[in-house]
Amino acid sequence: LGFAEGVVCHPLWVLKTLDQIDDRPSSSALRKQGNLSYWYKLTVDIYRRNGIANGMFRGFWIGQVVGMFPNVASLIMYQKLKFDFENNEYHLPEGVAKSGPFWAGLVSETGAFPVQMPVDVVSQRMQVQDTRGMGSWGVIRHIHR
Repeated sequence: LGFAEGVVCHPLWVLKTLDQIDDRPSSSALRKQGNLSYWYKLTVDIYRRNGIANGMFRGFWIGQVVGMFPNVASLIMYQKLKFDFENNEYHLPEGVAKSGPFWAGLVSETGAFPVQMPVDVVSQRMQVQDTRGMGSWGVIRHIHR
């Protein structure tokens, strides 16, 4: 399900990311008007420069495949912590123990964040820069320098 969501949403994330860094005056004027022609023009520019696969899906694989590991770790942590809170394994006051799903989600997402963030940085770098021929490892080496 997450993969299917990524296939549908990744091109939108590419457009959003490129929109955030687009500082051309002509683009700014179109955005302020709420004009759909800005989004059409941005999509056509990406297609002309890179095609559909290389333009709209740059950074897709590292985000989907490598990004899966922190998501799985977060889910496992969440389930374990939720079970512990429901059984009051930590001997917490009753009010805190009842809000266990909230605390389990907070702790598990916080634990996954340090792993997920570098993956997002590489994925977004691949979206906005011409990284043809570099691949994910090339981008990681470039960022590391």
